[in-house]
Amino acid sequence: IEKISELCKDFDVIVRPHPKTVKVDNSLIKILSKKGFFVDQSDIGKVGNLLKISDLILGDYGDLLFGAIYMKRPLLLLNFKEDSKYIREKKKNMHIDLPLRDKIASVDVTISSKEMKKKCHEILSENFKNRPIEIKNEYFGDEINQLSSKEVAQFLSNNLYEK
Repeated sequence: IEKISELCKDFDVIVRPHPKTVKVDNSLIKILSKKGFFVDQSDIGKVGNLLKISDLILGDYGDLLFGAIYMKRPLLLLNFKEDSKYIREKKKNMHIDLPLRDKIASVDVTISSKEMKKKCHEILSENFKNRPIEIKNEYFGDEINQLSSKEVAQFLSNNLYEK
């Protein structure tokens, strides 16, 4: 939280904690607010609206990443420690979002806030402008040749089992 809160000096940062995390620790909302984050607690169906207005998405794991890809939003993945129980479970279960880490910019959560800011600015630079479109086209097809749900599922399945 400390490192990402430093981003509030350069960016308007909206944080959307997982609903289960908030249920476990309802003080999290207050802690995040005190750190300068805007904390979104709207209905789950409103996530698309947040993605639309966001200049950059920081995410760890989960289906939000695929929403960001589909909407062609710049994305920076936050990597947990490889030896954490959470990551071991994801690898054991061949979680669907793990292959993304080979294609999308990511940083370890242990980096400094200065390096985190630098990476965010890099992703928003002209050099990375087309990357979200390329990734969207790979996963979902382009505007003309959109993949069917079956084709997307096959693509994701193939990527999972290549590892």
